[in-house]
Order: sequence, then structure tokens, then C-alpha cells
Amino acid sequence: MWPVEATIECATVGDGPTSARVAIVDYNADLDTRFTPARLLADRSGFVGIAGLKNERILDNFNFHQVNVWAIIEQVLTVLEDDTALGRPVPWASGLGRLLVLPHAGYDDNAFYDRDTGALHFCYFEGPDGKPVHTCLSHDIVAHELGHTVLDGLKPGYNEVSSPETAGFHEYFGDAIAMLASLKIAKLPS
Repeated sequence: MWPVEATIECATVGDGPTSARVAIVDYNADLDTRFTPARLLADRSGFVGIAGLKNERILDNFNFHQVNVWAIIEQVLTVLEDDTALGRPVPWASGLGRLLVLPHAGYDDNAFYDRDTGALHFCYFEGPDGKPVHTCLSHDIVAHELGHTVLDGLKPGYNEVSSPETAGFHEYFGDAIAMLASLKIAKLPS
């Protein structure tokens, strides 16, 4: 599946991208490196150097990764915070004003939410074909991990895994958010 253009009502307020609710901080702890943030075009209509990328080149572009993960999170939050769903902003259990998102947090075949850092950590690993697999490019993974963040904000006690049922409910909730997001994205014009 190749990239789909989507209009996001929540306009980014600057490079990164970043918004009032979400900030992309492309820091890799394994390499102790912060990658250059995606830069907003002067007319604020998009991001520098992304529109002209095609096929495999777009999948290798870290600025595209940043914009992709940000756009998915903003879209899912818009659906969840709508009057027909929660009808209010999701609180962040970390107490931070913004959810931090690390698209290239480290080398691992995983992605995870961490309340202590107030961040979603998306990792990357080598796929069977020898090419890198970036979890921040998967709509389902991004929405699932956001689901953990949302549940922790709504019911912070559920983050304390006291039984297999609690852990299972957290996984279910992440999956439910990912399914909801997939059904919503299926409605976008192709």
C-alpha cells in the first residue's frame, strides 16, 4: 500500500512536525542521535522535500516517517475526541502537555508506549528481505500504540499490570483503536 494523501484539520504549528497535542522528536537512543525534523513549507501547505518522493524513496525518507506517524496520530485523535466519541481531549497520563513521538527510537522489532517518558517509541529492524522495517510506517501499529496511550490517560490504573486480564484488556483496547482507525481510513477517497 502506497501513501495516501490526507487533509488534517489540525495544522502543524511548526517543524517536527508538532501540534498543540503531539510533538515529533526524532531521537534514537541506541545511536544517541537526533534526526533532522521535517520542515514546514513557507506557505504551511506541507513539508519540504516530501511531495516529490515516490515509491521506495519515500519509504526511506525519515522526514516522511515523521510526517506519517504524526498524521496518523492526529487523524485518530480527531476521531476519538469528536463529539460522537469521547467529546473531549484525551488527557495524557504523563502529565505533559503534548504526547511525544519518537519515530526511530531504536533498533528492535517493537513499538511501545512509556508513561515515564510521555512518549510513543517506534523502532525499526531488518526484515526477511534484508531491508529495514520501520514500525512508524504501519498505520495499524501507530494506532494500536496510541490506543495504549489513550487508555492510560482515561484509566491510569489500568497501566499497572496486576493480572493477565489487565494486560489483555490493554492489548484489546489498542487493537480496537487500530480497527476503528482502519475502518475510518477506509472511507478516504482513493
